[in-house]
Amino acid sequence: MGIAAVSSHAVSKKHLTAVSIVQSASQTNIRAFFGAGPNLPCSMTATTTSECVSTVPSTSAESVPAKPVAVALDGKASLNGFLVKKCVTKAEVVWCLNTIATHGSFRSAAASAALFPIMFPTCDVAKKLQLGKDKVGYTICYGIAPYFRNRLLSKPHSVPHVVVAFDESLNKIAQKEQMDVLIRFWDPADDVVKTRYLTSCFLGHTRAEDLAAAFKKATENIKPQKYFNFRWMV
Repeated sequence: MGIAAVSSHAVSKKHLTAVSIVQSASQTNIRAFFGAGPNLPCSMTATTTSECVSTVPSTSAESVPAKPVAVALDGKASLNGFLVKKCVTKAEVVWCLNTIATHGSFRSAAASAALFPIMFPTCDVAKKLQLGKDKVGYTICYGIAPYFRNRLLSKPHSVPHVVVAFDESLNKIAQKEQMDVLIRFWDPADDVVKTRYLTSCFLGHTRAEDLAAAFKKATENIKPQKYFNFRWMV
């Protein structure tokens, strides 16, 4: 299922109904975290002294009984659930980043993630990890990749000049001509020249017009005034 199928499913009636049900069930008013719950009897035991305030009888003639303070247990449970969910999302993203760094496959990443609940049975985050092969792929391709691409495209806007390098070769798997495009620029934050991969273009033909059109499409987010040099990689 590609990005078009995912986009179509996201606006379907069945999906929107399921999302509304989940949101209504998980949505909690912020007042619930701070509001006082029902009045509970307070006992002077070791387990409840930290949650209740015991009342000491006054020595005056007219003593006003103090009301015990109760903890909003439902609010705490909802807050803990929110924090665990946030930690689960962070763990899934970190594991996908590790898959990219180690050049692992989507299937191997999902198989390794399935072992976490067994290895860490007392960890709530490990129990709630849901990283199947398809989810790993969607997270990397449509979540992580666009984020880093946008960060990369923001770099040329903050530097005076950019060098664009490209190389054309035959992709033996796709059996198509592949043109890789890289950019080189001076990063003032680190005071070094950096070379970064930008994108790849797959060409059906290798005529000059096709190369020029693919090159313009690959660098459409970079202003032509920024170009300092074009280089054919060898």
